[in-house]
Amino acid sequence: MIIPDSEPESAQRRPGRPRSAQAHMAILQATLEELAEEGYQGMTIEGVAARAGVSKATIYRRWSSKEELVMEAAHRIYTDVPVINTGHLRRDFIAIYTLAYRAIQQNPFLQRLLFRALGEVHINPEIYRAFVERLFAPRLQQFIELIRQAQERGEVRSDLDPWLIIDMVAGPLFYHLMLGPLAPSQPQPFNEAIIERLIDTVFEGIAPQTATS
Repeated sequence: MIIPDSEPESAQRRPGRPRSAQAHMAILQATLEELAEEGYQGMTIEGVAARAGVSKATIYRRWSSKEELVMEAAHRIYTDVPVINTGHLRRDFIAIYTLAYRAIQQNPFLQRLLFRALGEVHINPEIYRAFVERLFAPRLQQFIELIRQAQERGEVRSDLDPWLIIDMVAGPLFYHLMLGPLAPSQPQPFNEAIIERLIDTVFEGIAPQTATS
């Protein structure tokens, strides 16, 4: 996530020319925090300004609208979930899935922000698209390349669309995050121990079929 330089609020509000770069990053961080707590419809420029320790005028000098501000803040997000490529797709998927699960579980702020972004898919599709392009799109293309390489190695069925495999692998994680806590009967809560079983179940369907006599 965005990590602005720390500075006491009193220092941010003292007279004189503020440190422009620091104020800029503080505003973007405050925007994400307001968005995670209030949602796009509920967040205000006033709230962002108060959280960042700047005036509304300071924000409006840089961004002409709330939408423009949120769009830039979304494009400054980063997550430390590398795409691993060891030449063994099953092992790589388990490692990537585990890292992604840990990143989300250990960062409640990221969870709230993700849910808010998903909530904008129909109301404000441009806002949703900005988050998707930053958080998911680059990695999705890398995942597709991993699958295609595995298909060339004969590790995965060549007749399958790589996007379908992504759907099967990623879907359970989002189901757990969004609906898992509300499930009326769940024999075992989702955790890291389930990840390998999940990937193995998917691979039973996508692995090349062995000819039987």
